[in-house]
Amino acid sequence: MLVGGRSLRFGRDKLLEPLENGDRMVDRPIRALRDAGLAPVTLVGRCSPLVRERGDHTLDDSYPNMGPMGGILHALESLGCDILVLAGDLPNITAHEVRALVHAAESTPEALLIRACNEPCVAIYRTPLIALIKRRLAAGELSLMQLVDKPDLLEVDLPEASLRNVNTVSALREATESR
Repeated sequence: MLVGGRSLRFGRDKLLEPLENGDRMVDRPIRALRDAGLAPVTLVGRCSPLVRERGDHTLDDSYPNMGPMGGILHALESLGCDILVLAGDLPNITAHEVRALVHAAESTPEALLIRACNEPCVAIYRTPLIALIKRRLAAGELSLMQLVDKPDLLEVDLPEASLRNVNTVSALREATESR
């Protein structure tokens, strides 16, 4: 799970933002992964100790300032296996969406990237992408949206409300009201 953002637009550590039921924002994607049977949960990126203690393992990002692509590359290299990636700022994500991605990946072994439609931080990245991601980072290309095209890409249609990531306090209010 990607947790290395700086929350500049939010104004404080958004991953620790309180939600209903005593949850913090970071708890929701962690719970979605665990409820889908995908534990242990590895957090990737520099984060506060309060965030760090919620995961099972942490990896400091060895590609700082490279955004999510750097975190994903570091996880692929460090873990040595395909990874399911969620951003830490997804307050509405559930195990249902995670299971849908896993099912799509199992059904389409030839796809290198299985992602929610237009959401590269709700996705499964396969290890053969390591070389391509390294080349893209070396070229200064940080966008995950254009990483691969068909047939290497499989997009899974998931509920838009579940995929809303939060960058501002007002976006959090909107996202949690739409649940």
